[in-house]
Amino acid sequence: MPFLPTAAYSIHLQVALDNVPNTLGRLATAIGEAGANIMSMGGFDVRGDLLVNDVVANCRDEDHAAAVVTARRRRSPPCTSSRRPSRSAGRMS
Repeated sequence: MPFLPTAAYSIHLQVALDNVPNTLGRLATAIGEAGANIMSMGGFDVRGDLLVNDVVANCRDEDHAAAVVTARRRRSPPCTSSRRPSRSAGRMS
């Protein structure tokens, strides 16, 4: 049985998206198609042409987390983001 995404390997993406229709939908689709499970989204901070948001997604392991970030960059709308493990992230023995 394949490993499912878990909070032990959650990633926190801070994104700044273009403030146009379907930008958030394309971001969510890219994350989901990469196999991650979006667990939470922070409130939006509208800054003119940008929507700034925090997204937490669960991944299967560290390699999967890196693949999700790469997929997000390739498939979602242009945005700036930073990735960091969330507070619950850690290496499982």
